[in-house]
Amino acid sequence: MNFTNIGTTLSTTFLELGLRYTDNKQLVQAFYDELAVAYSSSCRYYHSLAHLSFMLKEIKESTLSFQDIDAALFALYYHDIVYEPTRNDNEEQSTLIALERLQAMNCPSTLITNCQQLILATKGHEESINNDVNLFTDIDLAILGKPWKHYQRYTQAIRKEYAMYNDEAYCKGRQKVLHHFLAMPSIFKTTYFRTLYEVNARENIKQELLYMLS
Repeated sequence: MNFTNIGTTLSTTFLELGLRYTDNKQLVQAFYDELAVAYSSSCRYYHSLAHLSFMLKEIKESTLSFQDIDAALFALYYHDIVYEPTRNDNEEQSTLIALERLQAMNCPSTLITNCQQLILATKGHEESINNDVNLFTDIDLAILGKPWKHYQRYTQAIRKEYAMYNDEAYCKGRQKVLHHFLAMPSIFKTTYFRTLYEVNARENIKQELLYMLS
């Protein structure tokens, strides 16, 4: 897909995307409004519309191409539509909503399956034989490799989303997540994103761990 034909905002991008499969503009608009409400919840400090905008920007600026770009774009919008920090099935529940909405827009079954696979991959961010999966999870994790001040804002936002936990419980869970990333042979699965962000991501994570221990 040529992004010169895509709107610069989340809403216009979603509308153009949906209208490739249905001529029911009101339906597509209603689905975007639903997304906007979900991602604008008062308890969302990181998993918000800003996160989607960040990912969309990474997709547009990357020199890599998805085999199924429409599946990737739909996955971008739906991968965190269900987000409750205390649940462990957010990704599975998000795929169910994506399935219903994409079927309503007459999307082909292959696209829907690809979209669901991408959403589910954000649960563990493990390497896949499917390069679209690797590319999508790399984009989802790109914030880890940004300059420290951006990474720090990300960590502060995540902490707010887990405000229901005291510091001791939060740090224990957060450290587990961070050590999981450090134990990976490579946080980023594609050469492009590995070259761009791997070194800085590991430094950021180590710095965060030091802050929690201090």
